[in-house]
Amino acid sequence: MLTDDGHGEFGYLTTAQWETFQWAVSYSFALVPFLRSAGNYSISVDEGRSAKTEPALGMPATQIAAIEIERLATRLGEWDNLEDIANDIEGWQIALDFTREVRTAAERWPMEDEPHDVPDLRCIHCGKLGIVYRPPVAPGDDTKVTCEECGGEEDAESFAARVNMIRLEMEQVRRAR
Repeated sequence: MLTDDGHGEFGYLTTAQWETFQWAVSYSFALVPFLRSAGNYSISVDEGRSAKTEPALGMPATQIAAIEIERLATRLGEWDNLEDIANDIEGWQIALDFTREVRTAAERWPMEDEPHDVPDLRCIHCGKLGIVYRPPVAPGDDTKVTCEECGGEEDAESFAARVNMIRLEMEQVRRAR
């Protein structure tokens, strides 16, 4: 909520923006090193489709995201603390840009895999589209691939081989165009 002088509840930031900015600052300490080491990795099907129409950057997108986050973090270092950033017109805008970059990178390149549906792959037992991929919860645990329709399980190696085969076929189709 803005006051009469145009300020938000935390300087120029609203409460939601302030809380998200604090999260972004904290999360960036783990995210940037991860992005630096991740290399060229993508979980988005759309990125693979657009790669043919967009020019190559010459550097992995994860590196570019890390560089941009570090650039904005350096700018934020011009103030003594987060409250000073929120109370400054220029700092407020940099805080919003920084938060946006961290959120985008965190969503685009998650550091941890989470259970998710596999919508385009059929169950090897019943042939239905009900596969759920569950990564290991703790070190040493196994990956679980189960069907929500029939309850059948597929071993991780077989599932990985099927996914890799489909990926290779898609690349061949893409190159043939």
